[in-house]
Amino acid sequence: MADDRTCEIHPLPDRVDIFVPGKRRLFRKDLPDKTITFRWNEITQAAVFKRDLFTVDCIHLIFELNGTHTLEVHEEMQGWKDLIDAIPRHLSGAMSQEQWWNKIVSPAFELCWTKIYPSPSQT
Repeated sequence: MADDRTCEIHPLPDRVDIFVPGKRRLFRKDLPDKTITFRWNEITQAAVFKRDLFTVDCIHLIFELNGTHTLEVHEEMQGWKDLIDAIPRHLSGAMSQEQWWNKIVSPAFELCWTKIYPSPSQT
């Protein structure tokens, strides 16, 4: 396991795969590589928001899957742009980045929670 590997998001026509590299740990069993997969039709809600990282903000996206589980990704992950572009194509009525971007970038260092699917007009 190389320590310089990062999480990767792979949006595919029927599903999303997220690769999480394993981690070495002292005095405990190493964590293995893992791929998390979910189908587009399992997404019941999605929202974007920011986390305050003291000197910068990081944009996050959280999916609710089948109304029971959540999965969170962020803009520093490889494949983020591909995922953001794929959401409106695969989730009918989901807001595009152009529709939600200004709602979350300002004010700085605030959560700015914005539901993008189903869009507020669909709920």
